[in-house]
Amino acid sequence: MAMCIMFICGQLTHLFFLSLMAQYLLDQSSSVHESTYSCFWYNMPIQIQKDIVLILMRSRKPCKIMAGKLFVMSLENFCTIVQTAMSYFTVLASFR
Repeated sequence: MAMCIMFICGQLTHLFFLSLMAQYLLDQSSSVHESTYSCFWYNMPIQIQKDIVLILMRSRKPCKIMAGKLFVMSLENFCTIVQTAMSYFTVLASFR
C-alpha cells in the first residue's frame, strides 16, 4: 500500500512540474507579443517596422505544450485533473 501511495505522489509531482514548465512557456510566449507591441516601433526604420509586423503576426498565438493533442498543459488543467481524480476517488471510496 505504501508503494502505491509513493507512486501516486511521484506521478502527481511529475505532472505538476510538467504543467509548471508548460505554464511558464505559455506566459513567456504571450509576453513576446505584448513587449513587441509596446516598443517604439513607429520610430524605427521601415524595414524594421515590417519585421516587427511579422513578429506580431507570429506571436499572436502563444506557444503551448499539448498532452496527446487532447488538451493544453497548464496549471489550470493540472488543478482540474487533480480535482476530478479526487472526486472519482471519493465516489469509489463511498461504495466500500
